[in-house]
Amino acid sequence: MTQHWRPTASLKNIKERARILNGIRAFFTQKNVLEVNTPVISPAAITDPQIESFSTQFNQHTYFLHTSPEFYMKRLLAAGSGDIFQIANVFRDDELGRHHNPEFTLLEWYRINFDHHQLMDEVQSLLSELVPAEKKQFQRISYQQAFINQLQIDPFNADVDALKKCAEKNKIEIPQGMENDKDMWLDWLMVEKIAPSFSKNGFTFLYDYPASQASLARLDKNDSRKANRFELFFGELELVNGVDEF
Repeated sequence: MTQHWRPTASLKNIKERARILNGIRAFFTQKNVLEVNTPVISPAAITDPQIESFSTQFNQHTYFLHTSPEFYMKRLLAAGSGDIFQIANVFRDDELGRHHNPEFTLLEWYRINFDHHQLMDEVQSLLSELVPAEKKQFQRISYQQAFINQLQIDPFNADVDALKKCAEKNKIEIPQGMENDKDMWLDWLMVEKIAPSFSKNGFTFLYDYPASQASLARLDKNDSRKANRFELFFGELELVNGVDEF
């Protein structure tokens, strides 16, 4: 018998995870947000080209393991469920690394008539109940202002040429295969320069992303270049993606 049978998670981490899950459920229950459980297997894969789905066969039909419970939860919303949340194991092919596993636990929730600023408030309230006191540091900065602060460039006005020159000026290594895709350049500058500038021991909300990165978010009614979307980082690690989409 080999020695590889032992779990890789320590008992301490298993207990801490259980504490966090219990805390999440208590938080949403107190706010009358209904916990739901939706199917893991679907006859259709996700439409996002950046995410790969696992597939399986049954009765000569192909099915897919969900990459998030989003679409089944939206069926519940359309049927009048009201505010809902789910803690689900999800599956994404081609994701493996220090911060990525092909299977991981995802918290997904929906709040009727909340805009993205109200959702940021709720994320902050939830984390404030779950994390140690020394980690309760939160800051908020717009996507546009983060680029101006760190790179002295406006991401909404700059074209690909300007972004390339910005990378060269800041001695950012440019990988092979970079195309004339503005979002690809913005993402690379984000990884190389913006995210590393965030607080190392606290949380940073980055909000009002470019409309081209809206996903399912509404566009800002006062500035259609911006989407009502945010992400939350701990240090450089992205933890949360939130949108105002109703």
